[in-house]
Formats: sequence, structure tokens, C-alpha cells
Amino acid sequence: MTVEISRVALLQEVTKQLGVKPPLCLSNPVDGHMHVACVILVLEDDNAPGGTRSENMYSKPRKSEKEAMEEAADKAINFLGDHAKAVFNDINYEHKAILELRQAQVINMRNDMCLENERLQKKVKCLKIGWKKTMQGVNKIMKNCGDSSAIRLNGKANGPLYPEFSDQSYLEPVKSGLFRIAERLADIHDEATKNKVFPKSDR
Repeated sequence: MTVEISRVALLQEVTKQLGVKPPLCLSNPVDGHMHVACVILVLEDDNAPGGTRSENMYSKPRKSEKEAMEEAADKAINFLGDHAKAVFNDINYEHKAILELRQAQVINMRNDMCLENERLQKKVKCLKIGWKKTMQGVNKIMKNCGDSSAIRLNGKANGPLYPEFSDQSYLEPVKSGLFRIAERLADIHDEATKNKVFPKSDR
């Protein structure tokens, strides 16, 4: 992968490291469709009036403003290197470019996570609806077992018993068993709702 580093951005860092005032970068259109850029450097000079002097770096006419600015900035960097007898290493900017690339990847991951979160929220909503219906069914079974309506023909607590339960000697053990089932269902209900992930259903 080739990473292109802007010479304008590099110039800003070069002047900062050399203690030079930030450069002034200008661009003007020429002939209607060409651009010429100029970078103005203000340098300290004890022999100049006011203790500073200006150096102007011009680009050739270019088709785009960006190309013109890059060329002028490159000339300014080379001038500062000669002026300060410095050698510039772009390694920091390579690392910066890699960091920016990774930041973009993190942003993409965050966007993917937001989409996944929306999808999961929809699933949770569906689970809540299903959970509510399940608890309604459990509550109904608890009621039918608790009042013995589960063994009555019309499903009501005061309704007639199924013929197989008409013998009183079988009725009490069956009712006792149904009551224990109701208790167990109540325990399951409480255990399933104590984490408060879903709202509790009224029994």
C-alpha cells in the first residue's frame, strides 16, 4: 500500500520543529484554468530591518490548486533544509498515516457494531414478546393446577371431574400432585425473572 503524505502538512511540522513561524500559503488562478501557489516563509535575520526577512516559494502553473500548493510547499521544505542544514525524515508521517488508517478502521468497526446493536435490539424486542406469551401460558397452567381445574371437564374449579378422577381415593393425591406442579412452575417463573432482563409478568 502506498500512502501519500501532503507536503503542505509536512511543511507545517518542519517549521514547528525548526522554530520558524507558520508559513503563509496562498493560491491564485491564472488563465482561467491554471493555478499558481506561493508559500511565504518569515525567517529571523539580525541583518534585516525588524530582525526578519521573507522568502517566497512559487509553484509553476498547475491544473489544480492542490498540485500547485504541494509543489510550493515542497520547495519551501527543501529551502528550509538547506537554510537550517537539516535532514528531514518522514517516518513520523508514515506512522501518522498508519494511525489515521487504523482510526478509519475503528470508525468502520464502530459503525458495524451500531448496526449489529440495532439488529440485536430488534431480536430482544421479539424475545420480550415471546417471553410475555410464555409467562402467560405458565401462569395459566399454574392456575389450572392450583385450583384443580386441569382435571375438570369445563376447565373451571367448580366444574365436574373427568370420570377417571371421580373416585375420591384418587382425587386428593392428584390434587396434591397438581399443587406441587403449580409450586414448581412458580419457582421456575421466579428464577427466570429474577435477573430482570425481561419485565415480570403478573401471576
